[in-house]
Amino acid sequence: MTDQKLRKLVMAALFAALTTVMTMVIRIPSPMSGYVNLGDCAVLLSAWILGPGLGCAAAGIGSMLADLLGYPLYAPGTLVVKGLMALAAGLLFRRLRRGGELPRPPRSAGQRRGGGGCDGGGLLPL
Repeated sequence: MTDQKLRKLVMAALFAALTTVMTMVIRIPSPMSGYVNLGDCAVLLSAWILGPGLGCAAAGIGSMLADLLGYPLYAPGTLVVKGLMALAAGLLFRRLRRGGELPRPPRSAGQRRGGGGCDGGGLLPL
């Protein structure tokens, strides 16, 4: 294993641990039988620093580990939702870094409603 690959692997493991800790340290109870935490900050930070691929893995695994310790029923859904959240953020960061232009927001109210609730709506069917 080359030095660069080992460095990336260690960084991904550290961001997974950071995501788990930030999710579990500050828990503000939510009326919907969950809690609000700082884990999403770590999810977005891992996507920004590690890129879409490794950021997706680190964020998904870290968030899933936090759920395994508190809400194990939601762990598989959390792995997918937070991983996709980091993947989307990583791709967006990459596009912005290269000077790409973002697509314009939809004009009609119906189009705007379709993209909302990516994070919170992903776990509702469980």
